Amino acid sequence: MEPHVSPTTEGGGETFTKTKEEEFLMALGDASSRKILLTLDDAPRPVHDLVIALNLPQSTVYHKLHELQRVGLVAIQSVTITPEGKRVELFRSLLESVRVEMVGGKLNVRVRYRNLTAERLGKMWQVMRNEVKG
Repeated sequence: MEPHVSPTTEGGGETFTKTKEEEFLMALGDASSRKILLTLDDAPRPVHDLVIALNLPQSTVYHKLHELQRVGLVAIQSVTITPEGKRVELFRSLLESVRVEMVGGKLNVRVRYRNLTAERLGKMWQVMRNEVKG
């Protein structure tokens, strides 16, 4: 996987479209995005928790989450409804592991993604087991 930029001409000027690898590396290069990814590594969290834990403005957290979703590094694991009827999305990092290497003049990015479906099924199974025992 060698990151590169492909030039395109649109709207009379020259613009550059980024490859997925470049977008991935740019997301990891952003301090706020890294903090969000690391915070979402151990458990799904709502935006409000990220704002408090990372001491970031809510608008920044939403903006970074949307960027991370677009690149495929974060997803909504579940949605809950509060007693007040408010819809709350719980975000989770999709990254299980990342390895970046420079080999032979090329940059290689290896990613292992988390299986959110398997995690959800595992949690549902645990809840069912606890209900049967209790």
